Amino acid sequence: EARPRAMPERHAAAHLKVAVTERHRVVRGDSARQHLRLGRVPRRDDQQYIPLYQQMIDELKKRIEAGEYKPGQVLPSETSFCEEFGVSRITVRQAVQILTDEGVVVKRHGKGSFVSEKYGHTSSRFIRFLEVCKEQGLSVYSHVLSVAETAATRDLIGTLELAYGESVIQVISMLYANYKPMVMVHGYYPADTFGFLTEADLENQDVHDLILKHTGIDTDIQCIYKDRLSIAPANAEEAEHLAVSKGDPVFILNETLCLPNGKPFFALRETLSGKHFSFELSGNGARPVISLD
Repeated sequence: EARPRAMPERHAAAHLKVAVTERHRVVRGDSARQHLRLGRVPRRDDQQYIPLYQQMIDELKKRIEAGEYKPGQVLPSETSFCEEFGVSRITVRQAVQILTDEGVVVKRHGKGSFVSEKYGHTSSRFIRFLEVCKEQGLSVYSHVLSVAETAATRDLIGTLELAYGESVIQVISMLYANYKPMVMVHGYYPADTFGFLTEADLENQDVHDLILKHTGIDTDIQCIYKDRLSIAPANAEEAEHLAVSKGDPVFILNETLCLPNGKPFFALRETLSGKHFSFELSGNGARPVISLD
């Protein structure tokens, strides 16, 4: 029996490593600081080189997501960045301007550039399944169970701030790691905005990519994530698709993704196999750990 192909990598450029072509230590007083020099990094697709400003953008995003630069914190000065990365002021300004345009950074006249408070909500969210699988070297694919337009329930009307009578596109899908069922996802998308989902080929695709293509919204950067994690007994549908027994404990992750203005964009209900998932808790949120044993 043929197996589905592996899910294509998402936003490959965002995961490229910044080249460390030269490291040296400069001692000032009692402190020592690592300096990172940006170099010529080939792209994975066409082997062209990644511009220095893009390398700097990728590095700063990693630092923000890791909590090194926190929401509301002022970024180092242009001079500091020039010295640290070994680039010109023009390169630094270009990188910071793009981060500003993306909503990652906010400029305040006379005070400097700050990490956006709204961007901070995304950095503290639960780490996405695809990212965890990549980190653990697991193959990933998704399978769509159903796509249908349906009337919004009372709960969805409240969660998504819809009017009575409005409908949603319900997408039910499964996520697998090394061909083992891991997550059952119920997605609820307001039909007025996400009608394209009924015509799209969603099999083994990342819905977030389609949303970016059709709406221009990058959910990883521009959306505020509101998460709630709980534990519940698996119902009959979940037990069947997750290969567990009815009543076995599963994790329920309810997520509402909101636009920067606070308006709900869409909602997800993710059921995670209690047999394969555990969580590491830290100040930056909860990180799933997958076990295939």
